[in-house]
Amino acid sequence: MTEATALRAAMPAASHPGAAVDAGAPGERAGTGAGGRGKAAKTRLPTVTSRRHGRTRRIVGVVLVLALAEYLSRSGLTDPQYVPHVSTVLKRMAELCVDADFLRQTLDTVQAWLLGLALSVVAGVALGFVIGSNRFLDRSFRALFDFIRPIPSVALIPLGMLVLGQGLSLKLALVLYAAMWPILYNIVSAIRAIDRVQHDTARVFRIGRLQRFVHVFLPSTLPHLATGIRVASPIALVLAISVEMLGGSRTGLGVWILDANTGAGRADLVFAGTAIAGLLGALSNWALAATERRLLPWHPAWRTGAER
Repeated sequence: MTEATALRAAMPAASHPGAAVDAGAPGERAGTGAGGRGKAAKTRLPTVTSRRHGRTRRIVGVVLVLALAEYLSRSGLTDPQYVPHVSTVLKRMAELCVDADFLRQTLDTVQAWLLGLALSVVAGVALGFVIGSNRFLDRSFRALFDFIRPIPSVALIPLGMLVLGQGLSLKLALVLYAAMWPILYNIVSAIRAIDRVQHDTARVFRIGRLQRFVHVFLPSTLPHLATGIRVASPIALVLAISVEMLGGSRTGLGVWILDANTGAGRADLVFAGTAIAGLLGALSNWALAATERRLLPWHPAWRTGAER
């Protein structure tokens, strides 16, 4: 038995790509003749159908909410000067998508958002592996983390302005601070949940740290890392826009929305800019989910056809 074979044998059924087919009777396993292929095709068909139905339900839900909002805005219950019609907001959104100044400011926000998120992933993964692999460090820093983590990131903006100024570094620092925690705690939890048998098997076969990382840690932590990134992404976007609004930034989507509100007093532009910010968050979540589905097809959440 080789080292890699021993590790795969010791890993839980849902911890590695080889578990994509559930164990069962020989006649029930996919790929055992025409009967197996037919059952596999029947299994895949509901999965694709459920995904299509899920997308259809989401689209119908959005359309119904927009139609209800349009009806309420035109019923006279709200003042169009402060709550514009949905159709007006959608029209302004289409106009902003071809506006050069708006696109430039949005690009500044996206740059800070993605760069800060990347730094959060690197910091969260590195600290998570170090702390999760060492119980002494975990116990030593847990109290400190429990004290620091609840501090609102927005409350640190004045301190950050004093130390870092009002540029890109301020946005990156606060995005890093806010978005790192979900990734860090997910990695630590994933390492703590690894089956002890895998560690013992690696130790018996004297498997090196690199192979242990590839065959033990990665399959167990990747699903948790993907979840942490999906949680951290909207947090990073919110912090980037908040720092632009409150941190004295000169460019960015947050600055543009603030100027539209205080300068022009255009509620339709404020709603349109805010809606585009939400659309950026929704697109990022969709892209991360699609990436996770491709990279982790063996994970139970995607094998069953569920869309998170």
